[in-house]
This record gives sequence, C-alpha cells and structure tokens, in this order.
Amino acid sequence: MAKKVLLVSASVFLIWQSYVLLVNIGYMEGSSWFWSLFVAWVLNMFVTGIFAFAGFALPTEKLLPAAYYEVRNPHRLRAIYGALGVRGFPQIFAGDLIARTDAQKILLRWY
Repeated sequence: MAKKVLLVSASVFLIWQSYVLLVNIGYMEGSSWFWSLFVAWVLNMFVTGIFAFAGFALPTEKLLPAAYYEVRNPHRLRAIYGALGVRGFPQIFAGDLIARTDAQKILLRWY
C-alpha cells in the first residue's frame, strides 16, 4: 500500500513539475539549441515518468479491452518483421552481448 501511495505521489509531483515548466518556459533565458534540447528532454522525462509511475502503481492494463493485447493477423506481422530484419536483431544481440550461457539459449529459443 505504501508503495502505491509513493508511486502515485511521484506521478502527481511530476504532473505539477510539468505544469510549472510549461508555464515558465516562455520566461526562461537561454536561446541556444542546447538549452532548448535540454528543456525538451526534461519535459519528455517528466511526462514519461507520469505514466510510468502510474503504471507501476495502478492496474492500467485494465483500461484497454483484452482484444487490444491480441495480434489480429500474426502472419502479416511475421512477414513485416521479416522484411524489416527484426528477426536478426535478437540473434545479433545474444551473440554479441551475452556470453555463451543458458541465458543465450533461452533468448534464442524464442526466435
């Protein structure tokens, strides 16, 4: 229970910080591209954190119907993945970054 309260409080805090940042963005001094990029990054982290903390604390997966989590046309999805080369990425990842262990065998088993 304390974990939920803490995570929801963190989400509310980030909502407030996002609001303050957006209200004061016109008054900020610093016209360099680096400053603009930094402010955009901070705002992005705030908004991402809002949804992440809420998702960790609350059952947000129940907001959408079960049909949302089902693949409607798996054959088409596999064809698109094959055309984009998605299949090769886990094998490259497992081959380059993971030592020859059981973890690599488990990862490659799914592909």
